[in-house]
Amino acid sequence: MRREATIPSERAQSLVELAISLTVIVLLLSGVIEFGIAFFQFVQMQDAAQEGMIYASTNPTDQAGIQNRILAVVNQPFNLGLTSANISISGGNCAGQALTITITYDHPVTMPLISTITGPTIPLRASVTGTILSPPCSP
Repeated sequence: MRREATIPSERAQSLVELAISLTVIVLLLSGVIEFGIAFFQFVQMQDAAQEGMIYASTNPTDQAGIQNRILAVVNQPFNLGLTSANISISGGNCAGQALTITITYDHPVTMPLISTITGPTIPLRASVTGTILSPPCSP
């Protein structure tokens, strides 16, 4: 008879343990998803910066062309809504000099529990430095 009285309390204990552990698991899973999306966007930005550097290696003075090349690539497959304000181009303008392209983006955190830990955004910054191939420097 005593055994029957403990069965409902064991079920309640199991339910409480499930609720606590499920909360922790969901929090960890949402964090993994959020940071996975942010990492994917970083890789997307890094690829766009490299594409811009490829164009800039032969056209270093064409700032608008470099930005257009980056913007054409950076919003695929996901549209990040980046504009030329997010792109910084600095460095030389003739062969043998270094040129740096930097793209910045604030990834908005969508998971409500994660935003209490990280804040409303996660700042992302992708930077590529390459060598200009042409035109040659004038003496």
